[in-house]
Amino acid sequence: MGQLYVTANVGVHVLSEPGEYLGLLPTPRRPITLAFAGPEKNILYVPQMGAIGPEGIRNTAMTIYTLPMLTSGFAGRPK
Repeated sequence: MGQLYVTANVGVHVLSEPGEYLGLLPTPRRPITLAFAGPEKNILYVPQMGAIGPEGIRNTAMTIYTLPMLTSGFAGRPK
């Protein structure tokens, strides 16, 4: 039971268990994956690639955003 978090071009879409759209967590760049982590599994880590440098040149730099969440991820996996 819970929500489904799906990465997309504009951020992370959140869906309820029956599939109802709950909203969007916007991100500055396109996220490539996500994971809940931390002692309580209530921090959402969202890695993103493709930073644009000062001359407008795209590179493969990765940034990982951390979002504290009110809910926690699946607790059944080892920490």
